[in-house]
Amino acid sequence: MSPGRTTPLTPPLTPDEKLTTAQTILGHTFTHTDLLVEALQAAGNGYAVQLSTRTYTPQKNTRLALLGDGLLSSILREAWYATSQPLASWSRVAETVLANRHPKGLGCRGVKMGLGDCLFLNPGMWTYEVGMVATAVEALVGAVFLDVGGGGKGWEAVKVVVGQLGLLEHELLK
Repeated sequence: MSPGRTTPLTPPLTPDEKLTTAQTILGHTFTHTDLLVEALQAAGNGYAVQLSTRTYTPQKNTRLALLGDGLLSSILREAWYATSQPLASWSRVAETVLANRHPKGLGCRGVKMGLGDCLFLNPGMWTYEVGMVATAVEALVGAVFLDVGGGGKGWEAVKVVVGQLGLLEHELLK
């Protein structure tokens, strides 16, 4: 898939279906739905998300993405360190896996797995960009960490999700 704008190939999901689909893709069932809604909120602050059970007005996902970005980087560094690869190889891993638009990077992998279809977009927006999906992947990682209470439990939960997303499959991490 080429970087840039993409259009969902299937009919739009309902808000409840977006949450269910995202949790299935991640392999994590959220206890705190508000974190999941915020992670998928690509629209700006103040846009309401109407679920069947209640309405959420989450912040945009950028704060969760910042947390998730740090966690992703640390998990990948831990996996890279265990391989005894030369120091220069870390840059190749980071430039590939943490890149928004690289075919093996966060955005493209998220699009391939269907996370783009789970985003809550601004009203009137019919498409998403690969960069928006990359931000959502980072935010979802941050949300999983907080959902289980952070700390060691959060770290372990995030490692499972990162594996589920295939982000540890880089040849230099084996």
